[in-house]
Amino acid sequence: MTTRRWLGASACATTLVAASLSGVVATASSPESPTSATASSSRAAPSAQSVQASPLRTIQGGATQLWNPGQVSVAPGNLLVAVNEGAYDLGTDWSITVHSGSADGDVAPLRRIAGNLTGLRRPTGVDVDSSGRVFVADALNDSISVFAAGAHGNVAPIRVLKGAATLLDGPAGIDVERNRVAVTNRDDDAVLVFDVEATGDTAPERRILGPATGLDQPYRVVLATTGELTVGTWTGQVRTFAAGAAGDAAPIRSLPANAGPVTGLALGSEGHVYVTAQFSPTPVVVYAPGATASSRPVAQLEGEFHDIDLPRGMTVRPDRQVVVTDEADDALYTYADLLAPPPKPRVRTPGKVRALKVAGGPRKARRAVTWRKPAVNGGAKVTKYRVVVKKGKRTVVKRVVSKRKVVLRRGKLPPGRLVVRVQARNQKGFGKAATQRFRVRR
Repeated sequence: MTTRRWLGASACATTLVAASLSGVVATASSPESPTSATASSSRAAPSAQSVQASPLRTIQGGATQLWNPGQVSVAPGNLLVAVNEGAYDLGTDWSITVHSGSADGDVAPLRRIAGNLTGLRRPTGVDVDSSGRVFVADALNDSISVFAAGAHGNVAPIRVLKGAATLLDGPAGIDVERNRVAVTNRDDDAVLVFDVEATGDTAPERRILGPATGLDQPYRVVLATTGELTVGTWTGQVRTFAAGAAGDAAPIRSLPANAGPVTGLALGSEGHVYVTAQFSPTPVVVYAPGATASSRPVAQLEGEFHDIDLPRGMTVRPDRQVVVTDEADDALYTYADLLAPPPKPRVRTPGKVRALKVAGGPRKARRAVTWRKPAVNGGAKVTKYRVVVKKGKRTVVKRVVSKRKVVLRRGKLPPGRLVVRVQARNQKGFGKAATQRFRVRR
């Protein structure tokens, strides 16, 4: 076993700030250098869809029993299963909590796994298979524990994967896909793949480890249905390995380096890669399927309303809603689909035209009616103007024009006091009328 490298959040922040100030980025040899990719990306104009949104739902408060929530998974039945690292510096008050996917507010979990019978010491990763079984990576136990579907309370796992043959060494992130379990070893920079039914002191089917991998403190992992493995590291890298990759294998793709530790990683149903990194102004970034180190994100959550302070885990629901855990706020935040087209602005009718004037004196043969376009177009281009001249209740002139000028002939107008009304029109319709009175004399 190698020396433990677990750091608390404050220590990690100090380390990252120091690295940022010195201009040093942790990296390793790979076919795509994250450093050069970042430089290349910075020269290009950003193309990501900016999503500035508040959470749709927030699970937060004393009743939730969330305490330093980390990895989160979507379970059958629209459930959210989160690992709570508790006072992780002390190795106490950890738990696995299960909340309804529609929960909002200070809501108690539906179920909670915690207690001495579980055998857990520091759970750091959690995932759920299609039958509802809960797989937990335990960093201090160097183990993977599996709990029955519906497990609740102080209960023992139905099986435990642990021992020298497993090569588990500080497991952090875990992902279950069909008949395989992938887990990251943060302490020896490795990724292991086991059969989903493996138990006891069983060796992994394969192990990715070595300088060519470019892995430095791998933290989160997702296993695609194609067999590809995507790994996020505590040093800000995201690397993808080919199906069946083993040994000192180089990644087939890498994403641009992140500003902080990759604490959340997920694959959407269409292959989009979702990344959350601590200490980043864009806590959730989405890349297109097959994106590389020179790619720009297609969407990112940013702005001042997302509420995320210290993201520790993330998952994407089947409806593409994004769930993020926040260890600083002890909260689970759910956001609307980040890839949905931005809503079209609501189109209203235009405002009043401005500076409406009727030129010339009462005896002028021609009277020019002029105006300026409205200050507010209602969200759509103004295309026409309606000009109506009335004497009392009788309409004497009615025209629809595209230019901002109408010439009235005195011979066509009755003498006396008249009023001209002008309205602007866009695709929604005509707006309110501006009016101007004038006099005609023979």
